[in-house]
Amino acid sequence: MKAPINYKCIGFECKNNDFYCVAKCPRKALSISLNPMYETLGDIAGLADMITGTWIMAETGYPPERTDLEYNTGNFRRRF
Repeated sequence: MKAPINYKCIGFECKNNDFYCVAKCPRKALSISLNPMYETLGDIAGLADMITGTWIMAETGYPPERTDLEYNTGNFRRRF
């Protein structure tokens, strides 16, 4: 079995696509959940997105394909 290619996962928004792997898995062995890192880091100017985006770029040499990551400038949403 090959190791997963996590950085290609587009996350929860994938549910709307025909190629949603979680639904297509015949053994129901796949699942998707929010990475606990996001809860730990909070929402400090999109810090979690910036770290995730940087990790993907370091691993692949390319910007993330995921559209939900605000990796350039951060998300700047704050929860009060």
